This record gives sequence, C-alpha cells and structure tokens, in this order.
Amino acid sequence: MEITAAEFLAPIRDQIAEIKQRLTVMDDRHLEAVLEAMPKIVPAGSAEMVLSVLLYGEIAARENGNVLPFPSKSHLRSRT
Repeated sequence: MEITAAEFLAPIRDQIAEIKQRLTVMDDRHLEAVLEAMPKIVPAGSAEMVLSVLLYGEIAARENGNVLPFPSKSHLRSRT
C-alpha cells in the first residue's frame, strides 16, 4: 500500500491546527507560562520547535493587535 505525502502529513496538520486553536483561547499569562516551560534550545524540526514557533506567533499576533488566525489554504481555495 502506497501512502502519499499529503496522506502521511494530514494527521500532523490536524494536530498543529488543534494546538493553534488551543493557543488562541489561552490568556496571555498561560501563553507566557508555556513559553517559559519550554526548553531554551530545541532541535530543528522537533515538536518543541513547532510549539515554540506557534507560541511566538500567537504572542506576536496579540502584541500587534491581530488575534484573527491566518486563513488556511483550503479556506482561500473555497473562495475562488
């Protein structure tokens, strides 16, 4: 049975979307606490790196006054 890259990555994409959703509903204090609990040095491509990027992105979005999530590619495709 062959599996395509899209099929292989779908569960990971779903998990990342779920994490992003959870971060959007956390208050600032909890976001900072999660960030503080993260290791200071994380391996490239690790789950910790992904979480760090998502955390920094959510914090930056709030600091810039932009709390709306960026539209997904599937959302953009459905509008055309």
